[in-house]
Amino acid sequence: GFESNGKGDIAIRHLLTHTAGLRTAGGNLDGKSRPEIIRAIAAAKPEWPAGQQAGYHVATSWHLLAEIVRVVDGREIHRYVQQEIFDPLTMIDCHLSLEPQAISASGDRLAGIYRFSDGIPRFDESSLNPGELSEVKPGSSGRGPARELAKFYQMLLAGGRYNGIQVLSKESVHQMTARQRSGQLDRTFGQVMDWGLGLMLNSSHVTPIQRLPYNFGTEASAEAFGHGGAQSSIGFADPIRHLIVIVLLNSMPGEVKHHQRMQKLLAAIWDDIESLRNA
Repeated sequence: GFESNGKGDIAIRHLLTHTAGLRTAGGNLDGKSRPEIIRAIAAAKPEWPAGQQAGYHVATSWHLLAEIVRVVDGREIHRYVQQEIFDPLTMIDCHLSLEPQAISASGDRLAGIYRFSDGIPRFDESSLNPGELSEVKPGSSGRGPARELAKFYQMLLAGGRYNGIQVLSKESVHQMTARQRSGQLDRTFGQVMDWGLGLMLNSSHVTPIQRLPYNFGTEASAEAFGHGGAQSSIGFADPIRHLIVIVLLNSMPGEVKHHQRMQKLLAAIWDDIESLRNA
């Protein structure tokens, strides 16, 4: 029944490029079960015809992609990612859902989140609640150390291979990192941003860095790709610079303040790299 209300032309490609027009489909999805979420999205009417406009889908695309994996493969998304991505890449401390045993094994390495109210950071106790840690949110519940996330980008730079294992096909990596969406205004971020399949691409050639959310810094090549989000984090690979950068912060100060601090951090990283080259 997903094709109801004008959704019949939506393809997986539209979900991966955030052009499906389902940004707010189903309303507030918090607290709903997975079946309830899927039913709510399936009953919604899209904001625009598939592919004609763009706008980052904070949650809906990820839920639909997870459901597609479940229907086609049979495994829930956290099991599938664990067995098909994390395990082959030896990302042993990465999880989409932290079960009690993993929580116990993580110990004090689990970082809680600070949220800002009236400009003051306050620790969010719920961010370390076992129930919160175990909940599967396909677009936002991923947890793990920076060095392990870097392995994912290392695999992409190597054409899908890692430690002799072909985790993704070369063609899949090519499609993920190619410009599938180019020159379109992102209605969520309010800027023109290019996209691959599921990955942000360097868009500094069309939008100044100062206005570009979740960018890769001024020195990144045009071929850089990655993803950022949650007012806290960025990860990207630059095949021309032969570089992988992962920055994970544990506070959410709001989009504007986060953008300002990340610009300073990325500038410092590029300065350090230049200093090493000149040493």
